[in-house]
Amino acid sequence: MRIGLIGVVGLAVLGSTIAVAGCSSGSSGSGGPSGTSSGSSSSGAASGSSSSGSGGSSSGGSKGSSSSSSGGSSSSSSSGSGSSSGSSGSSSSSGGGGGSGSVTSISGSTALNALTTAQATQLCNDTYTYFANAIGNAALCKGQAMTAAVSTSPQTDADLQQTCTTHENSCTQSGPDNPACSAIPSSCTATVAQYSACMVDQATAYTTGVATFPDCATITKDGESAIWTWVGADSPDSCNTLGTICASLNYQTP
Repeated sequence: MRIGLIGVVGLAVLGSTIAVAGCSSGSSGSGGPSGTSSGSSSSGAASGSSSSGSGGSSSGGSKGSSSSSSGGSSSSSSSGSGSSSGSSGSSSSSGGGGGSGSVTSISGSTALNALTTAQATQLCNDTYTYFANAIGNAALCKGQAMTAAVSTSPQTDADLQQTCTTHENSCTQSGPDNPACSAIPSSCTATVAQYSACMVDQATAYTTGVATFPDCATITKDGESAIWTWVGADSPDSCNTLGTICASLNYQTP
């Protein structure tokens, strides 16, 4: 799952993390295996920049609200915890463990490659909102700061602590890094519910991992190996399932 990669990605220190539907400026959080998307996009083109998840995005946009349309799915502003309304029924993480609230209001039965441009943008925005709500910006920034600090190969405990603290303070002021989302391959038949289950499980793994680390002010080089183990941890089963169905999909990570 490559836990913790998003912070390094946003700081241009490690490789790219995986993302899904077109959106935002700027996911390892609890992250996933790095990779690039291939195949044609279901709609739209990328907007915003990031050091990971590059490539055409299903549609433009940045964190915030975005309207959803058509496909029988509900129309809703992008909210990580909002519930869906409309004839298609509500969406949920459907099988995901942990986390809190639903990831998106888009119908869980909708295939990712069937999303409209507006829905793809909404899914991307909703996912980052979900991460912020389920994990919390403080934990997201801590994880990003830890991975950024160990990636610089600090020579002393003081160097490690200073780098970690600097990145954490910057993240706290500007918000966690949210890479741009890659295009959804036209062959990706996984459903929104399957995608959401992966997002929920990533949030749980990220929160659990970050909670085991000391604060930036007290971290030592003896703890570096534990952070690297977290960074390289296996993906949740739900994300493996998503990857099996959509091998070329670059899905989002915290």
